[in-house]
Amino acid sequence: MASTPARFTELFEQGRKALLSREVPRQEPPREGGGRWGLTVALRPDPAVARRLERLTAAAMAVAGDAHWPTGAVVSSHFTVRTLERHRRAVPRDDERVTRYRSALRRSCGRVGPVRLELTGLTLTPTSVMPCASSPDRAADRFAACLAEELGHDGWFEAGFTRDIWYANLVHLTGLPPRPEAPVA
Repeated sequence: MASTPARFTELFEQGRKALLSREVPRQEPPREGGGRWGLTVALRPDPAVARRLERLTAAAMAVAGDAHWPTGAVVSSHFTVRTLERHRRAVPRDDERVTRYRSALRRSCGRVGPVRLELTGLTLTPTSVMPCASSPDRAADRFAACLAEELGHDGWFEAGFTRDIWYANLVHLTGLPPRPEAPVA
C-alpha cells in the first residue's frame, strides 16, 4: 500500500471540488451496527508526533471552523491499518472476537517488527483534512498484509478492500465550513 503522491493529489482535487461546489458530505456520529467507527487496528504516533499533529489539527480547525471534529488530537490521532467490524457501543472485555483479534495482532507484530511512517504532507478530501504518510521501508504495508492473513475469517469486514494510502485524519468535516475556500487555500 505504498502511498503515492498522485493518490493524495486526486483526493485534494476531490476535496477542492466538493468544498467549492458546497457539496460536502456530512460526517455522522457512530451508530450501533453502523459501517464506520468499528473496532480498528491503528498505528498510534509517538508522543512528539502526536503533539505536532494536534498543533496541525488546531490550525486546520481555525481555518475550517470549530463545528468539525478534531480527530487529530493527541488522544485520538491514528493511522488506520484495518477496520475489523461494524460499530458496537459496548464491547465486553472477554469478547471472543476481540480475543482472536488480539492474537492475530500479536502474531502480525511478531512477523513484521517495528513499523515507521514518514509524514510527507497535508491534503484535503471531501470529508477531512489529513496528513499524508508513506512507509519508506514498506514495513507498514507488510504489517497490513500479515494482519489480513492472520485474521483469516475474522478479517471479513474489509475482505476484498485494500487501503492504497497511509493517512490520519486531523479534522473530520461535519458539514460545509463557513468559508469553504479557506481550507482549499
